Amino acid sequence: MDLVVKLVSSPWFWADIILSISGGLIVAWGLAVENKAEKKIPPPDFRPDIFADIAEAQKREVERSWKILMTGIVFEVVAAFGISVISGLEIADLKDKSAAATLEAKQAAKQAGEANERAAKFDADRVMVEKEAEEIRGTNFVLQAKLLELEGKQKPRTITSEQQTNLIACLSRAPQKGKINIFASVIDAEALDFALQICDVLTKAGFDAHCPTGFAPDAMISIGPPGTSIVVKDVKMPSPQGAYLQRCFMSVGIEIPAINSGDANFSSNSVEIDVGQHF
Repeated sequence: MDLVVKLVSSPWFWADIILSISGGLIVAWGLAVENKAEKKIPPPDFRPDIFADIAEAQKREVERSWKILMTGIVFEVVAAFGISVISGLEIADLKDKSAAATLEAKQAAKQAGEANERAAKFDADRVMVEKEAEEIRGTNFVLQAKLLELEGKQKPRTITSEQQTNLIACLSRAPQKGKINIFASVIDAEALDFALQICDVLTKAGFDAHCPTGFAPDAMISIGPPGTSIVVKDVKMPSPQGAYLQRCFMSVGIEIPAINSGDANFSSNSVEIDVGQHF
């Protein structure tokens, strides 16, 4: 269809058409002249000596008709050749354009493939960035938790008014309320203050609590772990009083682990609370 459109729109095509039509008309003219000359054929009894002029005229007429016919045929051949050449050129041009279009399509497909590869790489990079961002967020959460833990450790230990109320209520129900020694270093203001708060709660709950005061020998802790500990004879067989104390403190969110005294003379029924330095 494209070839037909190209041929029809070409001026050379119409020149060939005109040439072909002209050749056809000339051939028709030559045939008409020849036919007219043939009608003038002399009768059988023709005498050349009498009709010499007529015969010569007829001969010229026939020769003229052949010339016209040959001219028309030449026109037809040239026109046919011209159409063939024009068609060939147009076909070659269409092939070139088709090859160019095919090349452009291949280039477009290649560019599309490269674009898809870039998009896939972009998606992979985006996933990686999101993963790294998630890891960073997770790391930040861990760091924030550690920071809060560190801040909590740096804050002075204290027993809130609500904890004090609940502790007194719990300790007041203890089945046994014996003597409890509370030790803290008087040179550690934070530890001494927390020890005095524990002593105050135990006293209000009805225990015989001995609190650290001044520079008395029983107020000093020369060796001991950091934090707050309940000291018993044997943690595997703690005294009922020591176990109850630990449960009451844990019920209000204050953890006080139990440790062995390490003193052979330490009574199995004795209980003391050591307040070491803050973590």
